[in-house]
Amino acid sequence: MVTGDNHDTAQMVASRLGIDHWESQKSPVEKASIVEHLQHEGHHVAFVGDGVNDAPALVQADLGIAMGTGSDIAVEAGHLTLTRPNLINLADTLTTGRHVAMIIKQNLWWALLYNLVALPVAAFGFAYPFVAALAMLLSSAFVLGNSLRILGFSPKGYVKGVGMVVSTIGALALLAYLGL
Repeated sequence: MVTGDNHDTAQMVASRLGIDHWESQKSPVEKASIVEHLQHEGHHVAFVGDGVNDAPALVQADLGIAMGTGSDIAVEAGHLTLTRPNLINLADTLTTGRHVAMIIKQNLWWALLYNLVALPVAAFGFAYPFVAALAMLLSSAFVLGNSLRILGFSPKGYVKGVGMVVSTIGALALLAYLGL
């Protein structure tokens, strides 16, 4: 913990939170220097701040996390802004971010694989235009359904896990039957 607060306040907060290493009475430039020093040691640094005096460290950090209830300068300097003034939400935010990144990668792989198969089939005339349009519709529906998992959306017709593979094979078999 690095703060601009006085020694006694910093010590009280650190002891209540169980933080062993802390520094107090640091200027904005000193906070940014501490972040930079940690980075030079090979650490990935996340810095949480809410004030004007935190802006340099928020910019320097690998992940600057601003509190939405803080100053406009801190919000602008941070890479991520927590809209509620509660650090408990930070863990949920980071978990959601990893989940979103995973789903984006899945959608990109699906699009790549679909296009590697569908484009040559359509280009060489092995599929009728309506079959190609149907396949594109199914591909888009798959990407949309996969993306809706971020929100926890799970309609009865949405297929998950192994069922997704089965439905993909079924769709390809239907395409083969109709188009070839």
